[in-house]
Amino acid sequence: MNRYPFHRDTVMDGSISIAVAGLAGFAWLHAGPDLAGPALSILLPLACALAPSWRARLLAALLYYGQCSWPVLGAIEGYWNTAAGTAAPHIVLLALGAWIGASLLLATPWAFASTWPRALLALALTALPPLGLIGWESPLNAAGVFFPNAGWVGLGLTVIAIVLLADLPRYRKHSGTGLMLLALVAIALNVGYCPLPSPPDWLGVDTHIQPARWNVGREIANWQAILADGTRGNRGSEPVLVFGEGLLDDWWPGTQQYIADGMQFAGVSHDSTWLIGASAYGYDALVAMQPGHPIRRPQSRAAAVLIGGDWLPWSHSAHIHGLRPVWWQHTFELDGQRVWASICAEQLFSWTWLEALTAGHGPAAPTLILAVSNAWWAPPGNAAPAIQAASTAAWGRLIGVPVISAVNR
Repeated sequence: MNRYPFHRDTVMDGSISIAVAGLAGFAWLHAGPDLAGPALSILLPLACALAPSWRARLLAALLYYGQCSWPVLGAIEGYWNTAAGTAAPHIVLLALGAWIGASLLLATPWAFASTWPRALLALALTALPPLGLIGWESPLNAAGVFFPNAGWVGLGLTVIAIVLLADLPRYRKHSGTGLMLLALVAIALNVGYCPLPSPPDWLGVDTHIQPARWNVGREIANWQAILADGTRGNRGSEPVLVFGEGLLDDWWPGTQQYIADGMQFAGVSHDSTWLIGASAYGYDALVAMQPGHPIRRPQSRAAAVLIGGDWLPWSHSAHIHGLRPVWWQHTFELDGQRVWASICAEQLFSWTWLEALTAGHGPAAPTLILAVSNAWWAPPGNAAPAIQAASTAAWGRLIGVPVISAVNR
């Protein structure tokens, strides 16, 4: 039996493959926080299946990940330019190396995705550690767009869709029929989907606070800025305020007491709790404070920290200045909610969201997602914060719980 029931023109197939991959990457880079990027990410396996050779598949995947990873250039320059003693040429070389290296690493598994089993292997390799530590913009993001509120079932249907797309050039009739059935399921789920409202007594607070970088004067000014943002207008009466990631450079007793006493002196309701991003005991964490009463144990610690950013496992000083991942995230209870906190970079990675899905069964299932992030490092026009927001929106739809975001810009 002829496995290719239609004529394959090498040049035409290669051109179509490049066009499909380019469209998928373009959507992530230019669609902002909307769902176009997550939705079109599912086209990457199809682009690789259409390619006539491993070189063409590698080129298609490079075009996809090269566009998706492009914001890394501006992000690294913005982050490390604030570090004293870092030469600008070194920053540029570091940024170029990170962009090219990440794109190559993520694209390489797809170069061998000539069949659906290999496509599934590429999907797993790019979504799970160790390569998944930089595994942003996975086709798994599409699950929340097409199958909202479906959890693991929606993820499984997305994997089936990827299998059918990877087999579509060979078996158009059978794969096409399967894709049409999945499209009907997706339409039905989207028609019936009604996003849950956020709890009325929870509020995300966006801030504009620059990192202190161990400058004591700047650190105290940041504490005061947090208090000012938290008590502005009627916010003092909100039971739970959620702030962005990394606002506090430390979680030492002096910091804890300053914020807690400031809340008390400002007349914040005794029933109110503030959740603030902080570097706590070597982790990127979310800590809680009540007026006059800091809660010393972090509520949540980031499962993933961006390697090369705050996570420097190769640095001898990492135990002093660096942060480390906790690898496995858990829900916590506050104000009648079971909360899943997605902290900054982990909003991009499928494996951390798979942990949220794992927690989505039984008594620990989350009823609320907090998406806290820091974007002070992003230059104007950089797409990274919008890509994070799009990824979070897609996974929040899949899990089917409200999302409250708080960004420090």
